[in-house]
Amino acid sequence: MTKKCFILFSTLVFAVTMASIPSAVTAASTKPVKLKMAHGWSTKHHIHAHLDQWTKDVEKATDGRVKIQIFPGGALSTAKQLYDTAKLGVVDMVWFIQGYTPGKFPLTSVIELPFMTTSAAQGSLALWDLYETSPEMQAEYKGVKILSLWTVDAGQLMTTRKVVRNVEDIKGLKLRIGSDTLKPTAEALGSVPILMGIGELFDAMQKGVVDGTLLGTSAIRTFKLADIMSGLTIGNFFVNAQAMGINERSWGKISPEDQKIIQDLSGSRLAKTMADSYDKEAEVGLEDAKAAKVEIVPMPDPEMAKWKKAVSGIYQDWIADMKSKGLPGQEFYDKTNELIKKYE
Repeated sequence: MTKKCFILFSTLVFAVTMASIPSAVTAASTKPVKLKMAHGWSTKHHIHAHLDQWTKDVEKATDGRVKIQIFPGGALSTAKQLYDTAKLGVVDMVWFIQGYTPGKFPLTSVIELPFMTTSAAQGSLALWDLYETSPEMQAEYKGVKILSLWTVDAGQLMTTRKVVRNVEDIKGLKLRIGSDTLKPTAEALGSVPILMGIGELFDAMQKGVVDGTLLGTSAIRTFKLADIMSGLTIGNFFVNAQAMGINERSWGKISPEDQKIIQDLSGSRLAKTMADSYDKEAEVGLEDAKAAKVEIVPMPDPEMAKWKKAVSGIYQDWIADMKSKGLPGQEFYDKTNELIKKYE
């Protein structure tokens, strides 16, 4: 081989080698981002089905660049530790309940004050709007990128041995609550609140550890409560907040293009899906209660006025508590009420 031919050959080999490098980089860059999502509930829970569909939608919309595997039933974390598990990066993503970690989400708790909203649909859209427009509320979730927030259906009063027909009947009853925010409401009504995860509720009601619970009827079928209830008092007393979030470092592994795709599949769109599911499941639970011959007590307006009067001081107490923490409680309370009216 002449010197000239050798130079030409070497140049060609170099060109081919260099041309292959971008391909290698491109191949490496298209390696799927694999994420683990944890939650504390059964695969039979209606929200699990929606999360499962959401993960499939994400994988399809990103052409397989983002793959999410769900670990349900507390496999990776207890329900009470889910948020911290995501914040620390033990898992990538979680569906969690803010009320299980008292004090961490003070501004978010505004939606859980008594009689704020009457349905999951109304509460969820208002809550997401509040989050999107409130840097102070976003700051509560530092370390976790919130993809969506929603509320459950309106909470009712379920009792085992005593049917509650008026505000006097509730006095002295031991009631399971699922959020620390609900504690002042339960106490103002004269009951004894016991903060407890919902997984413990059936046994606690059956064994008489508690006399009942303040809870949405969407939980009746999922947790098989109809057979151990004697009364269901309908008052739309409150809602609880829930959320789905991802560890910020895990979020950073996803390309900006795919982040946008995921956000478009989340936010208010996912909040509405979850809310509609809760409101639909609430009707199912109510039908189960009727079928089990549970005595259902609707709350007439004059009696409802007594319940609302009993808890009337809670709003100013909440506002004062926020102020003591340097947070805009009055502003948030007023803004939340405006947003709730928007979705009436």
